[in-house]
Amino acid sequence: MNKNFSDRSLFRRSSAHGNDFVLLNWHGEPIKEFSLYAEAYHCAAKKLVAEYGTTGAIRDIESTPILFLYRHSFELYLKAFVLVGSKILALHGKLTMSPKKIFETHKLTEFLPHFEAIISEVGWTWDMGEDGLRQKSDFVGLVREFEEIDPGSFSFRYPTNKKGDAALPDRFSFNLSLFAQRIDPLLEIIDGAIMGLEELWNSAAEAAYQER
Repeated sequence: MNKNFSDRSLFRRSSAHGNDFVLLNWHGEPIKEFSLYAEAYHCAAKKLVAEYGTTGAIRDIESTPILFLYRHSFELYLKAFVLVGSKILALHGKLTMSPKKIFETHKLTEFLPHFEAIISEVGWTWDMGEDGLRQKSDFVGLVREFEEIDPGSFSFRYPTNKKGDAALPDRFSFNLSLFAQRIDPLLEIIDGAIMGLEELWNSAAEAAYQER
């Protein structure tokens, strides 16, 4: 496909000074943008929760893009955490999850053993300072519950799976506000933890370099 960007009708350039101007892939190291994308999806999800029932779409179906955004944000945050943490594990000679595997999988539970190994390596506890997020089992339970309903990030994107069967259990119901109240703090905590890991990685890499 010829990527000729000089004549575009959908993605047309305009003044860089306008509020609607968009510039993507500017970082130079896209592998470091996972947490930025995760935050963007999370922010969009929170915005839609606040406006639920007002978009003009069928109210119940209106929840599906919200849930997809949350699911995708969760996956991206886990990937960002493991991408940074795996560098710390590798620096200390520990087994880690390869970037190829991180990029390919959509299963949230596949990140659990690596998440746990990173937490142990840096000496953090599982108490995240929030009720319902005080123990490892609290975190693991949320990951498993989300994956049980949406194992491959398809359940809220399509009404059916690839076989044509219903993507969700019959008459699947829940409280959207309670869902958001449960998941929002977790995503925000992981976001902060990623920044903490990056600081630890920078310090460890600098120390290792100076020991050479």
